[in-house]
Amino acid sequence: MHTIAKPFYYSTLPNLPHPPERFVEAISLDPNDFPTTSPFHEVRVRFCRRQGKQFLASPSVRAELPADLQSEFEQWVRDNIISEFVHAGVNYRHFNADTGGIHTDTSRQFSLTYNIDNGGPNAGITWWREKNKPLLRESGVQILDFDLVDPVMDFRGYEQGWFFHDARILHSTEGIERPRVQFQVSLNLDQVPPHWFD
Repeated sequence: MHTIAKPFYYSTLPNLPHPPERFVEAISLDPNDFPTTSPFHEVRVRFCRRQGKQFLASPSVRAELPADLQSEFEQWVRDNIISEFVHAGVNYRHFNADTGGIHTDTSRQFSLTYNIDNGGPNAGITWWREKNKPLLRESGVQILDFDLVDPVMDFRGYEQGWFFHDARILHSTEGIERPRVQFQVSLNLDQVPPHWFD
C-alpha cells in the first residue's frame, strides 16, 4: 500500500482510452429510465440547507450496464484501465437541484469517472472541509448545512475523458443543470496506481 504525501483532490487521466461507443450507446439519458435503487450503495436523500433555504439535493444512483453488457464492460476496464477494482458501472445523477449534497462515499475510497453527460457546462465537483474537522473523513458522512463547511477545491466543466478523485474528502456535485450520467470505477487505496496521484 502507498501513502499520499500531500492533500490530493483529483487528477485528470487523458491518456486512458475512452470507453467503446457500444457501451455509451447502451446508456439511456432519459431521466424517466434512471434507476432509483442501487445494489452497491444506499441511495441517500439529502434535505440540505444553504443561505437559509432548505431543498432536496439531486440524488445519485450507481447501477450496472444493461445485463448483456455489464460483464463485457468490467472485462474492458480490466484489460484497458485497471485490473482490480471494487465495482464498475454507471452513475445516474437525478436532477432536482444544482447540487448533489455534501458527503463522503459509503462503499469506496476513490472514484474513477468518465462523463457521458456532464450535467451542464459548469457542472463538476467541489471539495469541502467541515470547520474544526480533518480533511480526510470516515465513510458515509453527510453535511446537510452548507454553512458548516468551507470549499477547499473546485473542478468544473470537464466534458470528456477520465478523471480520478478522492471520495474520502467531503465533496459534492455542483452546477448541475440537467441529469448527469457517468461511467464510474470504484476503487480503494491499495488498488490505485501511484502515478494517478501525480
